[in-house]
Amino acid sequence: MHNTQRNIALLVLLVLFYIPSTFALAAQEKVWRIASSKEIVNGGDSIKNLRAIVEARGIKLIVDYFPWKRAKSVALKPGYLGFYPAWKIEVTDKFVESDIIDWSYISVMKNSDKEVKFESIDQLFKNHRVGLVGTYEYPQDITDAMLKYPHNVDKAINEITLLKKLAKGRTNIALTDPVIMLHLAEQEGISNIKEVKKVVKTALVIALTNSVENQKRIKQLHAMLKQSK
Repeated sequence: MHNTQRNIALLVLLVLFYIPSTFALAAQEKVWRIASSKEIVNGGDSIKNLRAIVEARGIKLIVDYFPWKRAKSVALKPGYLGFYPAWKIEVTDKFVESDIIDWSYISVMKNSDKEVKFESIDQLFKNHRVGLVGTYEYPQDITDAMLKYPHNVDKAINEITLLKKLAKGRTNIALTDPVIMLHLAEQEGISNIKEVKKVVKTALVIALTNSVENQKRIKQLHAMLKQSK
C-alpha cells in the first residue's frame, strides 16, 4: 500500500509538471516575435500584410522595432522568428529566406531644387554624389557602381539621416525605398523631396533565424504563405 501511494504521488507530480510545460509550449507556438526597423511607425503595409496572414491562422504577431542594424542582430536571439521586411540579398548564412510576402522599390530620390539626369545606375554614380543607407545591402548593380565610384558614395547611418542630408542639399540624390523616405519627409515636415525614377523592384521576405527552435515555425510559415497566394 505504501508503494502504491508513493507511485500515485509521483504520478501526480509528473502530471503537474507536464501540464504547465505543455501549456507554455502551446502558448509559445501561438505567439511569433520578429524584429523590424523603427523607421516607419507600425512597420507600414508590409507588416500589416504579414500580420494578416499569420493571425488568420490563430497566431499573434509581436513586432519589436529597432534601428535596422540592431534588428538584424536581435533577430538571432532565442524567441525570434527573424527580421522583416528584408530584401533577399540581406538574408545571410545565419538565416533562411521565406517565400515572398510583399514587394518594394528602390528609387532615385532627389532634392527638388537640384537637376538630375542619368540613363543608367553606372552613369548616376559617375556624375552625382549618391546618398545611401550604410546598413543596407543593395542589389548587385548598385553595389558594383558603389565600388567603381567610391568618391561619389555618401553613406548615412539610417533613413532619417539620409533624408535630412538630401533635404539640406548635402547630397543631391539618394537611393532608397520611396515609401519610407516620403513617409519620413511628411513626418518631419520636409517638402523638398521628390521621387525621380524607380530603378529596382525587389521582393520582401522574412529573414528567418535558422535555429533548431524555429524549424517547426518555419515549416508552418511556408505552408501559410502558400495557402495565402
